[in-house]
Amino acid sequence: MKYGAMKLPIVPRQEWHANWLKEGISLVLLGLLAACATTLPVRTDFDKQADFSGYRTYTWVSDNPMIIAKGDNPEISPLTRNRIITAIEDELQRKGYTKAVNRDDADFAVAFTVGTRDRIDINAYPLSYRGSWYWRHTFWDYEIRSQTYQEGMLAIDIFDQQTRKPVWHGFTHKRITGSDRDNPVPIIQKAVAAILAKFPPKQ
Repeated sequence: MKYGAMKLPIVPRQEWHANWLKEGISLVLLGLLAACATTLPVRTDFDKQADFSGYRTYTWVSDNPMIIAKGDNPEISPLTRNRIITAIEDELQRKGYTKAVNRDDADFAVAFTVGTRDRIDINAYPLSYRGSWYWRHTFWDYEIRSQTYQEGMLAIDIFDQQTRKPVWHGFTHKRITGSDRDNPVPIIQKAVAAILAKFPPKQ
């Protein structure tokens, strides 16, 4: 048996360039898809008996809708609070909801929490929204480990304005970077949009 050198097929230069270009474009597209897939994690919970189909208008639970859980002492400036309020109002408007002129005429009320916590303190809400309710324990059962970085959390709560009971809850969390501190507007808008993308829930 005779052995000889293997002859490799000769690929024309133009064809080789075209193949290289296709592979390069594929890698770029994969990179873009990977970047788009990097989204904020969102978890939600809602009352399965609630009817969200009739919701058209909203209001805030109070003049200061930012809820601080018992035991938390987050350093939230008035500027940051107002940015979150603006982001939520803008996102609700994009989803077709209108802010009611009179609070009592709204279909649902909104509150939000900033910081980290492991439970909802019912007494933190306005008196008319308190009651013997609770979210599923597993929802808040998430551990925050002590490390060298800081993690921020934003939660949004929706209350039915007629029953004054909570009907929907969503939250997200993210590692806080230097750019987030220098310019918090983009991450606030991204977090609010990510949470409210789940509202109303699919039933």
